Amino acid sequence: PVAFVLRETIAPLFDAAGKSLQHTQKSIDCSLTANSFALTGVSAQLKTGVELKKSSCRNVAGIIPGTDPKLKDRFVVIGAHYDHLGFGQVGSLTNTQEIHNGADDNASGVSGMLELAEQFSKDKSNGKSVLVIAFSGEELGLLGSSYFTDNLPVPVSQIDAMINMDMIGRLDSASSLVVYGTGTSSVFPEMLTKLNDQYKFALTQQEEGFGASDHSAFYTKSIPVLFFFTGIHNDYHKPSDDTQLINAAGQERVVNYIYQVAGELTALNEKPDFKKVEKKDN
Repeated sequence: PVAFVLRETIAPLFDAAGKSLQHTQKSIDCSLTANSFALTGVSAQLKTGVELKKSSCRNVAGIIPGTDPKLKDRFVVIGAHYDHLGFGQVGSLTNTQEIHNGADDNASGVSGMLELAEQFSKDKSNGKSVLVIAFSGEELGLLGSSYFTDNLPVPVSQIDAMINMDMIGRLDSASSLVVYGTGTSSVFPEMLTKLNDQYKFALTQQEEGFGASDHSAFYTKSIPVLFFFTGIHNDYHKPSDDTQLINAAGQERVVNYIYQVAGELTALNEKPDFKKVEKKDN
């Protein structure tokens, strides 16, 4: 709880103590030193209007069993958050309460996750098992992914890697694609570069595993992570982030690329090594 006192309330107390609020403030501003004194015979009561509200939300997950008997007890996680901002009461970058559909943030990632789940289920190309999950509570502080990684349905040692998709629907004319977490395993950089030969993305590899999305919760558990992102834009956290602005053909390219990356990870016999990346100061 935080409160402040109005000048018209506190000034008479200064006057009663033989002080001047205006002069005291000016003295502090000029000397940049404290000018404290006790107000005798003064008491106050504080009552705040803060109310703690609790509600329930759910992650939605499923497992596609691996097809290789030697690898099926190991997992590659593919995730995306499905929550957004509602009417924009919290987190909106506009001053109006309008419905925020979040077409890019993050319906794009969820639709990509569902496409990958369907494809792996259909062609059964995954040697390792694939755990697909739609996270809730990301916009409120990675709540769903943090809960999931603290209550994993399988031992953490059996999770080889995590792929996160958050805002992959606005590929620009330069085909700019950013992948975070590339330094969290030594297998990632070469794999991403090799598979990009087909797609010709203007690929930016960022090594850090921490970031403002759900992969961070996995990185803190020493799991290698990759976070795919087509970039920030002027419609971020605004009602204007809607379907007509999605680059559907571009997103299809991104999801196909991620499918190949995920496919290689499910086929690796050796578990990808985990590397902790020192955070760089901007």
